[in-house]
Amino acid sequence: MISQTQKALRTLVDLRIEVAMGRLKENPHYLEICENQAATEVKIREVFQDAENYFENQSIRDGLEFNEIYIQGLKDGIHFLKFLGVVNREEDL
Repeated sequence: MISQTQKALRTLVDLRIEVAMGRLKENPHYLEICENQAATEVKIREVFQDAENYFENQSIRDGLEFNEIYIQGLKDGIHFLKFLGVVNREEDL
């Protein structure tokens, strides 16, 4: 009996919600707010996508810079070893 009552009440509440939402869909102010939110959501998604692209490119840029600095350090180290006479020929490397 209780489950029957609960089902009936749920059905009644669902119907009342549908009636209320139906009235809102005829309200110009409500519809304007919904349209503005939809447009804003598109803009926000674009901003998030731009931010994601920015940080992805920043990671790539940092990696390239790190690699170049590392290679420059290796070259400088080799030149320093040559200067000290530790390495005399290119073939030693």
